[in-house]
Amino acid sequence: MFGAGLYHFFEQQLLSYHRREFLFHNLEEHNDPDLLKVTKVCEICAENGIDLKSIASWSRIYDELRLLANTVKHADGWACDQLRSQRPDLFRSPTSVKLGSFLVSPVVYQPLAGDGIYLSEEEFKRYTEDVKAFWPDFSVL
Repeated sequence: MFGAGLYHFFEQQLLSYHRREFLFHNLEEHNDPDLLKVTKVCEICAENGIDLKSIASWSRIYDELRLLANTVKHADGWACDQLRSQRPDLFRSPTSVKLGSFLVSPVVYQPLAGDGIYLSEEEFKRYTEDVKAFWPDFSVL
């Protein structure tokens, strides 16, 4: 749950910036749900010469942490499949790893109950550092 919360905190920060910097002039746009998506933020930033994908931490935040958040919220599905192919280690139970088994969980039924996806404290700290590093890197674009 901490990983999901971290991603959504980041997403809220990014959307807040987007609203203040790009949508502030038009109240209708400011509250348009179609414009309040990270993909739209990327598009509008690119139109304004800001390439979010060039920020070193973007890939881990958007391509991993976002998928982790969606997997935690929805269990099995497209995000889970993508995350499992990119980061199979997140689907290995710490208990099984201690016993020398590196089997990847084939299903994720109840991630909110701590079943099927396993984010270590160390990995959570790395994601936290990625989110913290994003904003100073963003400010120099």
